[in-house]
Amino acid sequence: MGLQICKEDGPCCSQGTDADTEAKIHHVPPSLAFQEDNGSFYGDLDSDRSPANLDEATLSKQLENSARLARLPTESLAVHREPRGRISRLEQGGQLVVDSAVLRSVSLSSTLRRFGWLWRLRPNKMNEQQLLNLFGKSKKSEELDIFFSHTWWTPGYRKYLSVLLSTFWHVALSAWFLSVVVVSLLYQVDVLPMPFVFWLSWADYQGQTAVAPWTLLVSSVVLHCSLHSAPLWASLLANSSCFYDAACIQQVDPAQRERGIYGIGGFLAVTKEMRILWSPPYLSRLWCIFEIAAFRRANPIGRLTFQPLFLERDFLLIWPLTFAFMCAYFTFIVSANWAWLTIIPMAVCFITFGPGIHGIRRSYLEQEQMLKDLAKFDVSTVSCANDFDKQFILEAISKWYGSVDAFNEYVRGPLKAELEQTVMNNRVPLSYVAYSVTPVFALTLDISISLWKGSVPKEIFWRHFFGESLAAFMWSMFFIKVLHVLCRRGAAPRFKSRCMDYAQTTGLAIFWVVLNLIVNGAKVYFYRSSLVGAMLGFGVAAIVFIAMVYLSLR
Repeated sequence: MGLQICKEDGPCCSQGTDADTEAKIHHVPPSLAFQEDNGSFYGDLDSDRSPANLDEATLSKQLENSARLARLPTESLAVHREPRGRISRLEQGGQLVVDSAVLRSVSLSSTLRRFGWLWRLRPNKMNEQQLLNLFGKSKKSEELDIFFSHTWWTPGYRKYLSVLLSTFWHVALSAWFLSVVVVSLLYQVDVLPMPFVFWLSWADYQGQTAVAPWTLLVSSVVLHCSLHSAPLWASLLANSSCFYDAACIQQVDPAQRERGIYGIGGFLAVTKEMRILWSPPYLSRLWCIFEIAAFRRANPIGRLTFQPLFLERDFLLIWPLTFAFMCAYFTFIVSANWAWLTIIPMAVCFITFGPGIHGIRRSYLEQEQMLKDLAKFDVSTVSCANDFDKQFILEAISKWYGSVDAFNEYVRGPLKAELEQTVMNNRVPLSYVAYSVTPVFALTLDISISLWKGSVPKEIFWRHFFGESLAAFMWSMFFIKVLHVLCRRGAAPRFKSRCMDYAQTTGLAIFWVVLNLIVNGAKVYFYRSSLVGAMLGFGVAAIVFIAMVYLSLR
């Protein structure tokens, strides 16, 4: 991966070897090279056993033994040598040897500051001073908590959003909840103006009360501000030492750059978790395959995390759609005389859900295709920009797994099964679902508070609070889960025509919307009928919600 900084736009790393050092390593037999580095390689020799005092037969035998030793590419000898350059690592099979002098890391929070500036950088477009400043952001390290494995073919902002939400979702939701509490208290002390009128037309009660969307507006701002600012003030929650190639590999000095790039295997040997930031081009890059192979060889039971980038992106896109729909809904309930005009923004919201649902379908289709590609994986078909790198990686894989064919079988079998299990465990995190439906609870709470402060009977408040605010939040989470299940199960196109594929998405969206309308219609009927009906509707929503949580955590 570090190699891709330089390799994907040209073989700029294929040159720049420390010529003098590599020449010595390349031409000196390994047995003599080790003797130079460690004078006691042969043990404590008596003076009369020196070459000058040996007869011709004995000397010939020792030279034969030395020659045989030179042909043994054992890792133990390579470790004594501590190979650092690409030639020495290749010759001595030292791809997993740790070069501690160039092992560096950055804190996880630092990569997410300034809206992920580090992820969005393109090192191949930076001058030498900028590259040195970038390298200065990292520091020496003895081990790594997280190794980010990714491809530079994927835009950096997508990696930033994925890592940001997966790291600080709990900070954002905590700040959001705190803001909801604060706004509720401000309502009670009459600090916030309530300029709109909410009209109630229930079977047993009709009236009006003042209302305002302060909880919706304030909590939404707090939610996103806290998420994007968390790397600055909540860094203690994300102080893991990470290897991010752009900052941890010296890009100016050719010798240092080479040691960093070809030392990636050694870095993985001292890594606790390898996190794959997956996008469709990932498995087409040979260096990405090398990282997986090296990590599993060095850490058979280490944590391998599969993090598809589309998941966080989709939920971050669902949130503005939910927010826009709730804004249109608020306009509807406060517009008694011209409510028909709100049909336009609500129709726009429903229409925009169509492309969003199609995008989710395509994301799951790409993920399913990845699993199918793993089932027929062949490392010989994976692309690499440089012949030496291909030799370097394939020889390492052959040594670690016995042969290239054995590695192919490992990818098709155990690795595929491990990634499938990871995918199953992280398909639709409840934390992301809750994040995406926060506008639903915020606005319904605004209405419940207006009923509490208004002149309506308290029973009306409790019916709305349990039957609408809490029930709507739980049903919204359930339907977001249902949406992802439908998109996953309906990801494969049923027709060859692209138009029919869009029609398939439209049919799926219509089914989901109709299911929403039926459930929400029943919910409204129950809480408007009586307090018992409201509690019954709340109970059904609670049972469905608990079942959803149980199945998600099982």
